[in-house]
Amino acid sequence: MWRKYAILAVSALVLASAPLEVAGQGGCASVIARRDIKSLSGAERNEFFEGVRRLQEEPRPNRYDRFAYIHLQATFEAHHNAKFLPWHRQLTYQFELALIDATRNPNFRVPYWDWSKDSQAPAQSIIFSDSWFGGNGRPGDSCITTGRFASWKPMYREGSEPECLSRQFNSGDSISPFSTTDDIARLLEISSFVDFSKEFEDVAHAQVHNNIGAGFMKMASPNDPLFWVHHSFVDKVWAHWQSRGDRMLAYNGANSDGSPARPEDPLHMLGGTVGSVMDFRRLCYTYDDLGSARMSRRSTGDGGLGGLLGLGNGGGGKHGDGAQAAAKGIKSRVVTLAEDELLPSADDHAELFQLRDIKPLSEEYIRKCGGNVTRTREYEAKTREFHRQINKMPDYISPSALINRKDLLQRLTAERSTFTATRGRKRCVLETPGGAASPSVLDSLIKTATLSLSLSVDLLLGGGSRQGGLTSLVPLVGQKGADYIKAAYAS
Repeated sequence: MWRKYAILAVSALVLASAPLEVAGQGGCASVIARRDIKSLSGAERNEFFEGVRRLQEEPRPNRYDRFAYIHLQATFEAHHNAKFLPWHRQLTYQFELALIDATRNPNFRVPYWDWSKDSQAPAQSIIFSDSWFGGNGRPGDSCITTGRFASWKPMYREGSEPECLSRQFNSGDSISPFSTTDDIARLLEISSFVDFSKEFEDVAHAQVHNNIGAGFMKMASPNDPLFWVHHSFVDKVWAHWQSRGDRMLAYNGANSDGSPARPEDPLHMLGGTVGSVMDFRRLCYTYDDLGSARMSRRSTGDGGLGGLLGLGNGGGGKHGDGAQAAAKGIKSRVVTLAEDELLPSADDHAELFQLRDIKPLSEEYIRKCGGNVTRTREYEAKTREFHRQINKMPDYISPSALINRKDLLQRLTAERSTFTATRGRKRCVLETPGGAASPSVLDSLIKTATLSLSLSVDLLLGGGSRQGGLTSLVPLVGQKGADYIKAAYAS
């Protein structure tokens, strides 16, 4: 059912009602890569933050306000129908053009946040740090008080939203898991555009909005600058899907009114048509891991564990002798479970090897933009079963697993002292020195977990070729899916 939203600052309606000007499509001087925001230098990342700030500081209602207004007004045109991906591609592209103007840098491109890497402990991501986007909202009104945009006061809001940038993590001070790198690889194997788009929108994309909560799960969510790095990654996943075989122009399904989706369909309130945005290269951008756009990456600390563990370029084999791996200050014991435990709770923050369960999306969020609750629950069940299949594989550990995300794990060791590492019916329970977050403690924790369960370093990020585990992945995600995961290990 269509819903009318209470929109504030109605004096701006004349300004906000016209479609955004479509500029630059099809006339590129060069195609430039959008990059992972974590790979940017401090100066490059600051250029993004300052560009957003300049848009926000224009006279109100300004260009930044207008993006939130358009997304709010286009709720049903832009969600849960075939236009979801092309409409948001055009929106993100138009925002990119505004930032190019604000930064006076024609080579500027909107960075992306690969939340699949942060999926098992999202709240620990550097994304939510005080010097980046800020974290959870405060009790009561959910207004954020940290980050580069804590003082931003949105003009257009949905219903009774507070006059602030708001977030309310869905698990207290934590955020429930997002979709993993493995989930993305599985989605990329779906051959039909409409089937891919529906499942991607309904679960992987929606989890980020729903689980961060408050203003971020509202239809005025572009108020939060986090929206843009989220949707840049959403677009990146679609670009990867398009780049497989003859899919660049693949498009089918139905519009919000039930009519057959066609490339000539207009993009509501944005200008342009679906067909005008299908080939992202005509919009003068690509992504840093697509073909010739691949580039060296400057890590901010979310990379592999090879250097941490001193694995170098070595291949297979077990970790060194027990005396070296017996971690000073780490206590461990191995217990035998009554049966295989293949799916840790979504609220589990201790398991190092396995992928977690996901929390169901709230029905409020699903229905807000015209979603189908039954279909979403079916997709969620499919995701849970896929995680079980991944977790039962004896020769594979996901690149999204906590033991492969040293940046998240290091922050977790500052907050908790007990961790588990589970393979089949064997579980290693590990105790670390309370509040210890040093690299040496993290090194010891990982070494003890892997040694205790006699695992090969080939299962860890940076630990070798992993050909065995990747081969056994093919029945689940296809050869190209396995290749996508292999690239995640190398990034």
